[in-house]
Amino acid sequence: MMVQEPLLKTLNRDDVGGKSVITKIKSIGGVENVIPILIRRGKRLRKVTIRDERFQVYFKVLTWVGFIGFYFIPAEKKLIIATVCVFVMETEMSSVQLCRVFSLDEILSATQNFDEALVVGEGGFGKVYKGTINVENGDTFVVAIKRLDSRSNQGAPEFWAEIKMLTKLRHCNLVSLIGYCNDNSEMILIYEFMPHGTLDGHLKKYGSSMSWVQRLKTSIGAARGLHYLHTGTSTQHGVIHRDVKSSNILLDKDYVAKISDFGLSKIGPTNAQCTYVNTLVRGTFGYLDPEYFLTGRLTRKSDVFAFGVVLFELLCGRAALDRSLDEDECSLVKWAHESIEKGKVYEIIDSDIKNQISRKCLKVFVQIADRCLSSESRKRPTMAEILVALELTLTLQNKFDSRVKPTPGVLSVIRWPFISPKVDSGQNDRKPSMINKDTIEHSSSLKEDPLNHVPEIDGGESDTLKLPAFKEYKFDQLRSATRGFSVENIVSKDGEKAPNVVYKGKLEDRLVAIKRFNKSPWSDTRQFLDEAKAVGQLRSPRLANLLGCCYEENEKMLVAEFMPHQTLSKYLFHWENQPLKWAMRIRVALYLAQALDYCSSEGQSLYHDLNAYKVLFDQECNPRLSSFGLMKSRQDGKNYGMDLTFRPPEYFTTGIRVTAEGVIYSFGTILLDLLSGKHINPRTAFDLIEGKNFQWLIDSYLEGQFSIDDATELIRIACSCLRPEFQERPNAKSIVSALTPLQKQTDTSSLKLLGISKEPTPEIHISNLSPLGNACLRMDLTAIHEILENIGYRGGQQFTDEPSFPMWVQLQDALKVKKLGDRAFQAKDFTTAIECYTSFVENGTNVSPTMYVRRCLSYMMINKMDEALRDAIQAEVIDPERSTALYLQAACLFSLGMDKDAHEVLKEAASLDSETKGTK
Repeated sequence: MMVQEPLLKTLNRDDVGGKSVITKIKSIGGVENVIPILIRRGKRLRKVTIRDERFQVYFKVLTWVGFIGFYFIPAEKKLIIATVCVFVMETEMSSVQLCRVFSLDEILSATQNFDEALVVGEGGFGKVYKGTINVENGDTFVVAIKRLDSRSNQGAPEFWAEIKMLTKLRHCNLVSLIGYCNDNSEMILIYEFMPHGTLDGHLKKYGSSMSWVQRLKTSIGAARGLHYLHTGTSTQHGVIHRDVKSSNILLDKDYVAKISDFGLSKIGPTNAQCTYVNTLVRGTFGYLDPEYFLTGRLTRKSDVFAFGVVLFELLCGRAALDRSLDEDECSLVKWAHESIEKGKVYEIIDSDIKNQISRKCLKVFVQIADRCLSSESRKRPTMAEILVALELTLTLQNKFDSRVKPTPGVLSVIRWPFISPKVDSGQNDRKPSMINKDTIEHSSSLKEDPLNHVPEIDGGESDTLKLPAFKEYKFDQLRSATRGFSVENIVSKDGEKAPNVVYKGKLEDRLVAIKRFNKSPWSDTRQFLDEAKAVGQLRSPRLANLLGCCYEENEKMLVAEFMPHQTLSKYLFHWENQPLKWAMRIRVALYLAQALDYCSSEGQSLYHDLNAYKVLFDQECNPRLSSFGLMKSRQDGKNYGMDLTFRPPEYFTTGIRVTAEGVIYSFGTILLDLLSGKHINPRTAFDLIEGKNFQWLIDSYLEGQFSIDDATELIRIACSCLRPEFQERPNAKSIVSALTPLQKQTDTSSLKLLGISKEPTPEIHISNLSPLGNACLRMDLTAIHEILENIGYRGGQQFTDEPSFPMWVQLQDALKVKKLGDRAFQAKDFTTAIECYTSFVENGTNVSPTMYVRRCLSYMMINKMDEALRDAIQAEVIDPERSTALYLQAACLFSLGMDKDAHEVLKEAASLDSETKGTK
């Protein structure tokens, strides 16, 4: 008799307890060997004590079927609604009952004598028919009937292997075997019918395009099925499918993915590195693991490789092998991998879904799919890791879809009209086109922009006007202001090692920055004084203004306004709480351009070594340009930084050190910093733009914060500043005019945009927060490490059977690796800890939540927050009863700038702590 779909019905209060519940569920579900072992109250799973001893021996071999219904249980004299989770007992009896033997007459009746009109599929095994089966109570149901062709390469071994495998396996993401027929040389298998056919049919044949979210859900469903096979939930051994491909992934009426075709599957120990060796390699070309193909060694990682191919089929919408294409594009694996290495991920995405994908989601999806295709099996992830990563991609995509997105489309499908080094003589159209061209037109010049209006600098003028006139200070005054040039007062980014050290000091009740030159770049003291006085005449709210100087004996020092909120580099490259918002990045670009324009108008157009470290933030968090760079110092390092790739091209041909046009080039590199959130090589940026890989250029944290027109314009300005011919670069006034319309949030203070409050940050109160919770709230990683070293967390390996001697030896080797990881974790050698823990996980040994928690923190310590979040989620999946994993998830979310989500998770963890204490 077939297993019916679990029914959702309400049990009465009288049905509570022992056999009465079991009997009632049998009558509802139509399943003989079932047992309720868990109930779900709120969001957490709770164990239920079963008094019927005849079930206890089967607890280790339970198979999940699904929620069967609701019932009432008495708890503290209150009625609580809970959900019964029903499991099918895996016994020999249940295997027989769950697989019915059909007669050939029944099959002929169901298929109308194998009517060709009922054929719904065909392969190397034979044909699949849609049929209708009659059951004893008079009902009928639709099935899929697979008839083995006598001419097929597959025969009795595969036929009986499929029956044996599917009678042991029951999972919502595996196709269910209803029965079989072995009559008159006919070998026939009867399955539950999948109305929506195969995955490859939807991707290549039917013409009905699956959305990106549907594809993600399909990949997650298939991953769950494979994870179930690999972990040996019901067989006490892992199952290797050996023929994972899109045509073996079926879709039911709700588009739920189900793995099918187990004729080639093999069973082996779950912790074996090499499960099966045979010179006869079986599988499908295009999905074959190269290591398995070359060595004959079959492992679960062979399935992982094939699943990686399926993931790229979902992303690219094309077959694993397409011999109609050129040789270099015939193999999906080779084509996709080479495209990723060249930074051309955007070009391989199915055109039907290009405008649906979140950049963060795409990044995680491509990373995990590419790892699956590693040529070395040991470097491939486990299905557990893949499942966690895919669930994360769906979460990221859903968050993206729930936000208001820029119109009219997505940045990655725009035709950009601006990146040629040549000036177009015609009118420049800044509007991006939604037409996807094979070549990018790029022609524009900022010099053609109308310059009839340059906005005045606003904000901060009153404070600037109150500044004292330029002054010459005595050495003793500056020594006293810096407490004897104390090391504690040093604010230079390189500390004492800087060629010229900057100190924080206090002069005349004003905080100042004092730059002390260790070796004077000026041989003539008069030249130094003249330059300092000239720069000291400048007064602008866009500058950290020069207030004075000192030139006694061999000492030469400059005194400027002190900027308390550090440099642009901190907020772009080393941020702690949240990345710099789009509106603030535009403000930085505009204010910096205004500073350069002001200096140029005052005859000070040359600025030495302009970079993100020279942009400072004042008391109000408004960006300002350091005035120190206006001095002609030659001792601050090479003029355009140590990396030659950031110098203007003319430097290599003319040897010119600093020109006004060179300063504009440096400004262009800062615009790239603002766009990408990293110090990106201009050549790399041009390659990305020319390759139409804009999603890899723009900082993923900016997703949803900007309009396409604004992004287009900012990239256009940057490209104009970076033109190889210095004569074609715009001047600062033109840049100010172009940037001004991009600033939208003019009424929002810089303090607010940076997330900084003048008042002390109000303390966040979450009741019953544990010490670990408080440490995660503060993002105190050192405290988290100390707590994780000392707290008790369920760990170790648990085995239901005595392991064999080879398994015992392998287990001891694995435990040695784990111990090395634990020692490295305690010694704060987090890179080694990650390597050891990863090796242990890949070995396939049962992994405790402790290990995932420790690897999570290790990833956090080296700033790999995406990986850390995945491990924290995996730890919760293994042990949902503890709050530790939730607290670490909150810490990861804080680091990723998802503060709201982090607070929600903290509350959930605190609630779980309270609930746990209440049950003790």
